Amino acid sequence: MQTLLPDGAKVQDATPGFKTLGEFVAAVHISKNLNIPFGQFKDKVTRGDGLGKALKDLNPSLKQEEIKSEVKEGKKQAKADIKASHQS
Repeated sequence: MQTLLPDGAKVQDATPGFKTLGEFVAAVHISKNLNIPFGQFKDKVTRGDGLGKALKDLNPSLKQEEIKSEVKEGKKQAKADIKASHQS
């Protein structure tokens, strides 16, 4: 997880404001997958926009089906990460 965050960022500093661990991990993946600055994405998501709306606001060229696909992929990646962390 640490390697997905921006240089110098610490997990414990990045998680406040997210509703769940899954939402946080999905946000990290989505920001990394689409090269969106994590801080900007986090600000939008933790202010209540949700993953899809935050993504649309920060990348308005994406079509609705692309947004849904990216959010779905981020959640899938998050679920796999969380599952793997519980097996370690």
